[in-house]
Amino acid sequence: MNLKPLRERLEQGFYINNLYEMSRLCKALALESNSPAPFFIMQKVFSGIADYWDEKPVIVEEAKLVQVELAKSLRELIDAIENSATDEQVMNLTNKVASSYLFLFRE
Repeated sequence: MNLKPLRERLEQGFYINNLYEMSRLCKALALESNSPAPFFIMQKVFSGIADYWDEKPVIVEEAKLVQVELAKSLRELIDAIENSATDEQVMNLTNKVASSYLFLFRE
């Protein structure tokens, strides 16, 4: 499984078109994976942010906060998947990503 395109997109930042592209990549990865849950969660996170920001003007400080809070957790999750971490480690990191997203977008 090649996670390089997802990692490269993540490094490009959280802007609308890139978020939708990361969502698309995650859906494709989920469909080819024996463990689709982390990719499904990442897909929902990316598409959720893009949909939320697409509906209203984005405040620059808010966008920076979201990227800072989520990018590190997402990188850690991708690293864990690439390095064949245990299912428990991957699930813990998936939960961290989901919790951060739910905290940031709790409206």
